[in-house]
Amino acid sequence: MIIPGGQERRSARRRYEFFVRLILLVALGSLYPAAGLAQSATKPAFEAASVRVVKRADLPDDRDDIRTSPGALMMRHVSLKSCIQWAYGLSAFQLSGPDWLASDRFDITAKAAEPAQEDQLRLMLQSLLTERFKLALRRTEKEEQIYILTVLRSGPKFRASNGEGPSQMTPGRFGFTATRTSIPQLAEYLSIPMRKPVLDRTGLTGRYDLAVDLTPYATGNSQPPDMSEMVLPAVQEQLGLKLESHKEPVAFFTVEHSERTPTQN
Repeated sequence: MIIPGGQERRSARRRYEFFVRLILLVALGSLYPAAGLAQSATKPAFEAASVRVVKRADLPDDRDDIRTSPGALMMRHVSLKSCIQWAYGLSAFQLSGPDWLASDRFDITAKAAEPAQEDQLRLMLQSLLTERFKLALRRTEKEEQIYILTVLRSGPKFRASNGEGPSQMTPGRFGFTATRTSIPQLAEYLSIPMRKPVLDRTGLTGRYDLAVDLTPYATGNSQPPDMSEMVLPAVQEQLGLKLESHKEPVAFFTVEHSERTPTQN
């Protein structure tokens, strides 16, 4: 027997259950994109990596040797400071921390699960440093008078290096020669005569052989030459690059924590 009004109650109940299911579906659907965002925000990691402490007696010299290939990274005799600079694309003046960051040396060999370009390898190294050294950085910004290094429209006037081995900068009386050198390394080297930080904005990611000769720009007077006035035209005319003075916010990083001995492989 059907009680009067029962059909209406059942219909109302079905509508209620439908709206409850709809609300649940909407809520669950909103969770999945959030989870996807959280996952995409996670830095990529190497599939396999080896980190070895290098004893001072095993060091042939103090030069870092960093080499990459699609999906692989090899760093020999590198300081942790150099590793952090390479991983985060920093110049030396942007990073501060304990003295041992520049003195202790390591060999790092790492491989990705599949071919990866250098920008991805840098992110993977960030993950590795966090995992093996428990690295923690603090980032601040400060207005600085700096130089920006860019490429002229005509393009660079130097070629990629075909040689193997570490980067080498050889100073001369009026100039220098660079072998297997990255542009961030060149920018850091140029900051010495420019007496201000030089930031690389060229977008050039390889290693190059190049030379700068300052003698054509030396004056004949007895006053010591202003190296910065000589470097500006030399970089433009001989390298196809440009140095421009800017004042802008610059990121600075401080190592708040790092283990001196990395965790085992």
